[in-house]
Amino acid sequence: MAQGTTTDLTTGRPLTQLLRFSVPLVLGSLVQQLYSFADTVVVGRFVSPDALGAIGTTYALNFLVLGLVQGAGIGFGIPVAQRFGAHDEDGFRRYLWNGTWASAAVSVVLTVVMVFAARPLLVVMGTPAAFLDMATIYIVIVFAGIPATMFYNYSASVLRAVGDSRHPFIFLAISCAVNVVLDLVFIHAARHVRCRSRCDRALPVLLPEHGALRPRHDVHDVPDVPVHAVPAQDRDQVR
Repeated sequence: MAQGTTTDLTTGRPLTQLLRFSVPLVLGSLVQQLYSFADTVVVGRFVSPDALGAIGTTYALNFLVLGLVQGAGIGFGIPVAQRFGAHDEDGFRRYLWNGTWASAAVSVVLTVVMVFAARPLLVVMGTPAAFLDMATIYIVIVFAGIPATMFYNYSASVLRAVGDSRHPFIFLAISCAVNVVLDLVFIHAARHVRCRSRCDRALPVLLPEHGALRPRHDVHDVPDVPVHAVPAQDRDQVR
């Protein structure tokens, strides 16, 4: 097998190898916590308390499903790690592809099921009616990304199986930074669209009213008045 960024943890000094491998894992766990914390701060500060409350009501369901996805992705990488440690190249390739197809199947099934079951599950969990619509929109978007979550965790598991815990950490750190930036961009875009939609709804109402209230200075708009209909004392002014 190509050695590149792979590390055979069955050789060398155990303590050195374990420290080198585990430090990025610990840092990755911290980044994952920062990932969720950043989302909470951005929503609470730049959206609304109601939006933050709606996200909070989805925590248990989100944790259950995404925990299953993460566990499956990591679990599919265990046979890959065993074959790598046994220096079994054929077995390594076989389990690598088996895990890929299994990840695809699980992610597709879970995505379809959870997208359609999200709202009924939130109702069963007793989500307050005031938060139900926002919570449903949020969790459906999260569940639509299950394939990406599955394949990240499986890919990271495979890289760690060959002794590379550094690249999964780098990718996670970059994705966390991109997540914060995109949060702010999409919130700003949503506010702009909402403002535009309000203006578009208001203009058809305001413009006719403005036209009706606008002073008329055009002489052709003044109706003709028969002279005989005007009192005698005012005829000179009409003329």
